[in-house]
Amino acid sequence: MRNPATQIVYAVLLLFPLTMWGQQTGKWGNGKLRQTVVSISSDVPFATAAYDFTERYLTELQGMSVAERKSKMERDNVQIRQGGFDLLNLISEQTAMNFSEKENRYIVSLANESFLLIELSFPASCQLLTGKNLKELEDGFVKGLASYSYKPSISQPDRKELKKLAGDYYVRVGDTYYIEEINGNLYFEEKNRALRPVFSMNHPAESVFNLFLSEDTSCNAPVNLTVRQYGLKREQMELPVHSLIAYMRNQGCALYVGIEALETNVVKAYVFAVNTVLKYNHVMSVEVPYSLLSEGKGKIEGDITLFVPTHNISSLFEELNWVNTTPKRQIKVK
Repeated sequence: MRNPATQIVYAVLLLFPLTMWGQQTGKWGNGKLRQTVVSISSDVPFATAAYDFTERYLTELQGMSVAERKSKMERDNVQIRQGGFDLLNLISEQTAMNFSEKENRYIVSLANESFLLIELSFPASCQLLTGKNLKELEDGFVKGLASYSYKPSISQPDRKELKKLAGDYYVRVGDTYYIEEINGNLYFEEKNRALRPVFSMNHPAESVFNLFLSEDTSCNAPVNLTVRQYGLKREQMELPVHSLIAYMRNQGCALYVGIEALETNVVKAYVFAVNTVLKYNHVMSVEVPYSLLSEGKGKIEGDITLFVPTHNISSLFEELNWVNTTPKRQIKVK
């Protein structure tokens, strides 16, 4: 279960040669080190983001006075836990770079064998890691979504991953997010020996899961999307649902769905796009009309709040009354 309230501690040590930090450019080598970091991102997902921040931040500090460095680090809640900035001139091709994560902070250290040069600890904050404020992040999301070129991605489920529910009806159990009812489950039905994502009035809640979790779902209806932005600004967009979910995945987010209610004419649900590296959530409330499930007609209404810090998500769940409670209609996999 992916739960933002759970303390996550990694004891990840990654050793590789570190190219000399140039005296003139303030950059770490010619890009080969970053390529090495990218290559191990499947094992240490936050490594690239932590590396990019460390290089940018230390380079920025290099051009400041001692007083300016202290002030900036206090504002950013960045700490030098061991070693010191004055030891960075000892970086060589034998320097090791180590990554770890603890209590919603990333830790990067540089060492020459057993001699620690510096250990930098900083919040796993999207704004800090990207060097962008909330308005810049939101504007980037809107512009990126508007210009995103969607390329269909078709896949077939692995039968070994499916659990039979009844007859020709199956589920692929996905990860849960925060509570059991918010998850990444996908539902399939078998017809003529072919498995297809469920999308019909026979299974309205399950169809909504598929709609926002699988590009293979037959429906690619338009989403009338309201994007809530900084300063009470709202942006209106309309785009196909497959483009929306593909874009958020392209930005490094995992998607989860929770059903709020099955009402007279619509299914109300929430979609959570969760970036575990940059520690943010896009939270989207949606209304899917039954006419879309029964006749393929209608539009999805969506309202999305961007870049909600993961450490704030528990407050949102309390507002939704989804803490220690069961929403009106939930999918239960037995």
